[in-house]
Amino acid sequence: MPVDIAVSLILQALDAFEAAHRQQLDLTDLRLRNFFVTPSHDLKILEFGITPGDVGDLLNPALARPEDAALMSPEQAVGEPWAQSSNIFSAGCLFYFLLSGNLPFQGSDYTRTVIQIVGHPHAPLLTLSPDLPPALAEVIDRALAKNPTDRFADIAAFRNAVHAAIRNPAFQIVSPDDVARLATVLQDIMGPTGAVILRRALRTTRNTAHLVANCASHCGDAADSVLTRMTDVPADPISHSAADTQAYQP
Repeated sequence: MPVDIAVSLILQALDAFEAAHRQQLDLTDLRLRNFFVTPSHDLKILEFGITPGDVGDLLNPALARPEDAALMSPEQAVGEPWAQSSNIFSAGCLFYFLLSGNLPFQGSDYTRTVIQIVGHPHAPLLTLSPDLPPALAEVIDRALAKNPTDRFADIAAFRNAVHAAIRNPAFQIVSPDDVARLATVLQDIMGPTGAVILRRALRTTRNTAHLVANCASHCGDAADSVLTRMTDVPADPISHSAADTQAYQP
């Protein structure tokens, strides 16, 4: 999933969690199957604030699934009372999944997944998604801390950390004007092949620097020419709205 869309979705999730906390809803049973994304990249959460009551499924090896434990915090796994810090961990798991396509903790069955959550570190996100800004990976690492006191103090602090990470100059989103200029540069230098190079690069990144570097890496001896002509392209800050993320669809 493109990074800008993943960021938009997690910010929507954090807003929803915070609204639930203000209404004193205990979100004790968050699962991947509760989250749905519309074609316009709006996040929908079903059974929000409701415990489905299917504990019997978890006790039946034929019904319990590893993903049912995927968003569970370590303290929940060992039976400690629920606290809002558990939702910070759950949001960290969801963000990790959106950015990498992998769950941070997943065993071959429900029990082994819980064991991983409680006693094993998650794989560093940058090993799975090396193009991500380190600052964003650090945000997720903090959210996934085993000890609740090592996580963000609340949802607002988590959200602020995400905003700070994406304001980093290393993480900027390409504007349509920048895409058009890059298309012109590639057309001038590579001819019709340039359009193919750009279209493929847009499938995996919206980061200005990464997009230009990706395209240049496929231009052979002309790479330096592409980089030189694109060095002064300004980068626009990320937008979190569904309407804006749609604008970057290849």
